[in-house]
Parts: sequence; structure tokens; C-alpha cells
Amino acid sequence: MGQGPPGITNHDPLPTRAQARRRSELSFYTFSGKDESPGEARGKPHFQDWLAKHYSKRDITVIEYPTTDFQPINEETLQRIAGDVERLLGDGRTIVLIDSGGQTRTGSVCKYLGLVEDPRT
Repeated sequence: MGQGPPGITNHDPLPTRAQARRRSELSFYTFSGKDESPGEARGKPHFQDWLAKHYSKRDITVIEYPTTDFQPINEETLQRIAGDVERLLGDGRTIVLIDSGGQTRTGSVCKYLGLVEDPRT
């Protein structure tokens, strides 16, 4: 991984398959999650594949972690996310945290990492 191109850490809700059918917002999106079966994905491309097709020279990486809407992120997942974020930042990469809901899980990750929100937003 080189310096400069953005890296993307994607925190889409990817619970168990039974939960995903009930609670996942992935059904609303143009993209599928890495843990979806072909039937669940219904022909939608994975976000990483779409980025590679349209932005192949950008070296963008999608890293997904299983989380569930309206549930706290478990400690093991937070540790894995923190490890990847710290490693990528150490490599000089740009990190974008994405949560389909926009704040709860992303906020939890930022708090865990000791990051502060930009007051200009």
C-alpha cells in the first residue's frame, strides 16, 4: 500500500444471514456486502469490485467488519478495526469510516481510537 491514495474502511451492517434479511440496510444499497450469499446479493456488485472497475488507479481498499444496527460493536471487532486504522494511518493512508446509519457505530470507533470530531462539521 502506497502513500496518498485513499483507503476506505467500511462498517456496513453484516450480522448473521438471518439477521441480515431482517435488519440490514444492504437491501437498500447498490452494492452487496462481502458476507452476502449470491442470492442475498441479487447480482449487486461488491463495493470493492465497483471501485476497482471505476477507480483502478486509486488503490482504494474496502475493509468490512460485521456489525448490527442499533447494537454496540463488540470489543474484539473494535480492536480489529483499531488495529487496521492505526496500521493504515501509519502507512500514510487516508481513512474513511463509513456507517450506514452515519453516527452510532462510526462514533463508537472514533471514541475507541480517541479521535475527536472536526468542529467545522
